[in-house]
Amino acid sequence: MKSGTNLESLSNQNQWKVVLVSYLNTYPIVWGLKKISSALKPNFILAPPAICTQKLLSNEAKVALVPSITYLISPLSFEILPFGIVANQEVDTVLLVGNQPLEEWKTVFLDPDSLTSVRLTKIIFQRKNLFPEFIDGIEGIRNLNNHSGALIIGNKCFELAPQFARVYDLSKMWFDLTRLPFIFALFLVHPQTDQAILKEAYQVLKTAIELGLKNLDQVVEDWIKENPQKRTIKDRKYFY
Repeated sequence: MKSGTNLESLSNQNQWKVVLVSYLNTYPIVWGLKKISSALKPNFILAPPAICTQKLLSNEAKVALVPSITYLISPLSFEILPFGIVANQEVDTVLLVGNQPLEEWKTVFLDPDSLTSVRLTKIIFQRKNLFPEFIDGIEGIRNLNNHSGALIIGNKCFELAPQFARVYDLSKMWFDLTRLPFIFALFLVHPQTDQAILKEAYQVLKTAIELGLKNLDQVVEDWIKENPQKRTIKDRKYFY
């Protein structure tokens, strides 16, 4: 295993960069990365899921938290790190919203932020023998009629969901159909990555994730301080 000094040198050369999804559910990981030793910190940036995928595919980032479907549809042979965004029943940030039961929807507008969630939406409708028209984009979400709904993803769920009479949690719907949790995102490593960096990535992310999960009360407090204008989190429930 390389020493922390060697890892710092790699980081400074932009050889070891990680891209994380810019959503609330990754904040414990971000918090942990900020708190670990400076010698261990990789270069990390936050971006929407689709941008995370682009940066990984282009090898701009060696490691990225990307929609899980990326692993299935990409021609590249990624290494998988054993961490991700996984929901067992409710996830709260991947929702179907509308003003009538979804059985009455003729049209569903799709948030493009996560291809995984878009595919999951289509699978769930098929499982229910429902075949609405799917339209990319949610620009007109505030003007949905009684025969339309929308898939919304990420932090925007906290603002938009209360405006609708019907809210369906996509992860809970998946669990009800399969009795299985759902993996929304995975940490993947670009195939052109040195094995030493791969090992360092595993150790650094493992340390950061464990640190964040062990200090969720402080994570919540710090998030509220950094985002006073956004939704206030009262407890740790969201992060489980």
